[in-house]
Amino acid sequence: MLLACVIALLPHSTKAQDAVINLPGTALNDLIAQLGSPSGSGNYVAPGTTQAVSWQWWVTDAHFSLAPGALTFTATVLSEVGQQDASKTTTVPASIVFDSASSSLQISINSFVVPIQFGGNTITQVDVGNLYSLSAPIEPQTFVLSLPTGGVRSVTGRVTSATMIVQPEQVVLNLTVGF
Repeated sequence: MLLACVIALLPHSTKAQDAVINLPGTALNDLIAQLGSPSGSGNYVAPGTTQAVSWQWWVTDAHFSLAPGALTFTATVLSEVGQQDASKTTTVPASIVFDSASSSLQISINSFVVPIQFGGNTITQVDVGNLYSLSAPIEPQTFVLSLPTGGVRSVTGRVTSATMIVQPEQVVLNLTVGF
Protein backbone atom coordinates (compact mmCIF):
# COMPACT_ATOMS: atom_id res chain seq x y z
CA MET A 1 0.00 0.00 0.00
CA LEU A 2 2.86 2.35 0.80
CA LEU A 3 4.32 1.77 -2.68
CA ALA A 4 0.99 2.68 -4.28
CA CYS A 5 0.92 5.93 -2.27
CA VAL A 6 4.46 6.83 -3.26
CA ILE A 7 3.74 6.20 -6.94
CA ALA A 8 0.50 8.17 -6.77
CA LEU A 9 2.19 11.18 -5.21
CA LEU A 10 5.31 11.29 -7.42
CA PRO A 11 5.59 13.95 -10.10
CA HIS A 12 4.62 13.02 -13.68
CA SER A 13 8.21 12.86 -14.91
CA THR A 14 9.09 9.98 -12.61
CA LYS A 15 10.53 6.88 -14.26
CA ALA A 16 9.45 3.40 -13.35
CA GLN A 17 11.49 0.27 -13.53
CA ASP A 18 12.09 -0.71 -17.13
CA ALA A 19 9.63 -3.03 -18.80
CA VAL A 20 11.18 -5.83 -20.82
CA ILE A 21 9.83 -7.53 -23.94
CA ASN A 22 11.48 -10.74 -25.11
CA LEU A 23 10.70 -11.16 -28.79
CA PRO A 24 11.73 -14.56 -30.19
CA GLY A 25 13.22 -14.59 -33.68
CA THR A 26 10.53 -17.07 -34.69
CA ALA A 27 7.86 -14.49 -33.81
CA LEU A 28 9.56 -11.87 -36.01
CA ASN A 29 9.70 -14.33 -38.89
CA ASP A 30 6.08 -15.41 -38.37
CA LEU A 31 5.10 -11.76 -38.65
CA ILE A 32 7.07 -11.39 -41.90
CA ALA A 33 5.50 -14.59 -43.27
CA GLN A 34 2.04 -13.15 -42.64
CA LEU A 35 2.89 -10.25 -44.93
CA GLY A 36 3.13 -12.74 -47.77
CA SER A 37 5.10 -12.20 -50.94
CA PRO A 38 4.69 -8.62 -52.22
CA SER A 39 4.68 -8.31 -55.99
CA GLY A 40 4.19 -5.83 -58.80
CA SER A 41 3.76 -5.85 -62.55
CA GLY A 42 3.34 -3.57 -65.53
CA ASN A 43 4.38 -2.87 -69.10
CA TYR A 44 7.47 -1.10 -70.37
CA VAL A 45 8.05 0.56 -73.72
CA ALA A 46 11.76 0.97 -74.44
CA PRO A 47 12.90 4.33 -75.83
CA GLY A 48 12.76 4.35 -79.63
CA THR A 49 10.27 1.45 -79.83
CA THR A 50 6.51 1.11 -79.75
CA GLN A 51 6.27 -2.45 -78.51
CA ALA A 52 5.47 -2.97 -74.83
CA VAL A 53 7.30 -5.55 -72.76
CA SER A 54 5.53 -6.95 -69.71
CA TRP A 55 7.39 -7.11 -66.41
CA GLN A 56 6.74 -8.48 -62.96
CA TRP A 57 8.60 -8.87 -59.70
CA TRP A 58 7.98 -10.61 -56.40
CA VAL A 59 9.79 -10.93 -53.08
CA THR A 60 10.50 -14.38 -51.63
CA ASP A 61 12.33 -15.96 -48.71
CA ALA A 62 12.06 -12.83 -46.53
CA HIS A 63 13.33 -13.43 -43.00
CA PHE A 64 15.23 -12.01 -40.06
CA SER A 65 18.42 -13.52 -38.68
CA LEU A 66 19.66 -12.93 -35.15
CA ALA A 67 23.24 -13.08 -33.95
CA PRO A 68 24.69 -11.58 -30.77
CA GLY A 69 24.42 -7.82 -31.28
CA ALA A 70 23.12 -8.02 -34.85
CA LEU A 71 19.64 -8.18 -36.40
CA THR A 72 19.63 -8.62 -40.19
CA PHE A 73 16.95 -8.98 -42.84
CA THR A 74 17.35 -11.11 -45.98
CA ALA A 75 15.06 -11.42 -48.98
CA THR A 76 15.21 -12.43 -52.63
CA VAL A 77 13.68 -10.31 -55.39
CA LEU A 78 12.76 -12.31 -58.48
CA SER A 79 11.86 -10.52 -61.69
CA GLU A 80 10.81 -11.30 -65.20
CA VAL A 81 10.97 -8.69 -67.96
CA GLY A 82 9.88 -10.09 -71.28
CA GLN A 83 11.87 -13.34 -71.50
CA GLN A 84 14.62 -12.09 -69.15
CA ASP A 85 14.64 -13.56 -65.61
CA ALA A 86 16.65 -12.18 -62.72
CA SER A 87 17.16 -12.97 -59.05
CA LYS A 88 18.87 -10.89 -56.37
CA THR A 89 19.29 -11.95 -52.74
CA THR A 90 20.41 -9.29 -50.30
CA THR A 91 21.03 -9.09 -46.55
CA VAL A 92 20.89 -5.73 -44.76
CA PRO A 93 20.95 -4.57 -41.13
CA ALA A 94 17.63 -4.11 -39.35
CA SER A 95 16.59 -2.65 -36.01
CA ILE A 96 13.68 -2.20 -33.68
CA VAL A 97 13.44 1.36 -32.37
CA PHE A 98 10.97 3.42 -30.38
CA ASP A 99 9.62 6.49 -32.17
CA SER A 100 8.50 8.94 -29.49
CA ALA A 101 6.62 11.18 -31.95
CA SER A 102 4.23 8.37 -32.87
CA SER A 103 4.66 6.40 -29.62
CA SER A 104 5.35 3.23 -31.56
CA LEU A 105 7.90 0.48 -31.93
CA GLN A 106 9.23 0.39 -35.47
CA ILE A 107 10.88 -2.52 -37.21
CA SER A 108 13.21 -0.69 -39.57
CA ILE A 109 15.10 -2.29 -42.42
CA ASN A 110 18.11 -0.44 -43.83
CA SER A 111 18.05 0.71 -47.43
CA PHE A 112 17.20 -2.28 -49.61
CA VAL A 113 16.19 -1.18 -53.10
CA VAL A 114 16.47 -3.53 -56.08
CA PRO A 115 16.30 -2.02 -59.58
CA ILE A 116 14.42 -4.00 -62.25
CA GLN A 117 16.19 -3.50 -65.54
CA PHE A 118 15.65 -4.19 -69.22
CA GLY A 119 18.06 -3.35 -72.00
CA GLY A 120 20.25 -1.33 -69.65
CA ASN A 121 17.32 0.81 -68.46
CA THR A 122 15.82 0.74 -64.97
CA ILE A 123 12.09 0.29 -65.50
CA THR A 124 11.08 0.17 -61.82
CA GLN A 125 12.57 -0.27 -58.38
CA VAL A 126 11.51 -2.59 -55.58
CA ASP A 127 11.89 -0.91 -52.18
CA VAL A 128 12.06 -4.09 -50.10
CA GLY A 129 13.07 -2.21 -46.94
CA ASN A 130 9.92 -0.12 -47.13
CA LEU A 131 7.68 -3.11 -47.98
CA TYR A 132 8.73 -4.97 -44.82
CA SER A 133 9.21 -2.12 -42.34
CA LEU A 134 6.49 -2.20 -39.68
CA SER A 135 5.19 -0.02 -36.88
CA ALA A 136 3.27 -1.08 -33.76
CA PRO A 137 1.73 1.61 -31.54
CA ILE A 138 2.30 1.43 -27.79
CA GLU A 139 -0.68 2.97 -26.07
CA PRO A 140 -0.33 4.70 -22.70
CA GLN A 141 -1.63 2.60 -19.80
CA THR A 142 -3.69 4.14 -16.99
CA PHE A 143 -3.55 2.65 -13.49
CA VAL A 144 -6.10 3.51 -10.81
CA LEU A 145 -4.51 3.41 -7.36
CA SER A 146 -6.34 3.37 -4.04
CA LEU A 147 -5.06 5.95 -1.61
CA PRO A 148 -4.82 5.35 2.17
CA THR A 149 -7.33 8.18 2.68
CA GLY A 150 -9.94 6.21 0.75
CA GLY A 151 -9.70 8.15 -2.49
CA VAL A 152 -8.22 7.04 -5.77
CA ARG A 153 -5.65 8.49 -8.13
CA SER A 154 -5.17 7.70 -11.79
CA VAL A 155 -1.61 7.48 -13.05
CA THR A 156 -0.83 7.14 -16.74
CA GLY A 157 2.36 5.40 -17.77
CA ARG A 158 3.85 5.63 -21.24
CA VAL A 159 6.97 4.36 -22.91
CA THR A 160 9.56 7.13 -23.23
CA SER A 161 12.42 5.20 -24.82
CA ALA A 162 13.54 1.72 -25.82
CA THR A 163 16.81 -0.09 -26.39
CA MET A 164 17.32 -3.25 -28.40
CA ILE A 165 19.64 -6.09 -27.41
CA VAL A 166 19.94 -8.86 -29.99
CA GLN A 167 20.69 -12.31 -28.66
CA PRO A 168 21.11 -15.52 -30.68
CA GLU A 169 17.42 -16.50 -30.60
CA GLN A 170 15.57 -13.41 -29.41
CA VAL A 171 15.48 -9.64 -29.39
CA VAL A 172 15.22 -8.13 -25.91
CA LEU A 173 13.55 -4.73 -25.84
CA ASN A 174 14.11 -2.68 -22.68
CA LEU A 175 11.37 -0.08 -22.45
CA THR A 176 11.70 2.93 -20.16
CA VAL A 177 8.31 3.92 -18.77
CA GLY A 178 7.52 7.39 -17.50
CA PHE A 179 4.54 8.60 -15.49
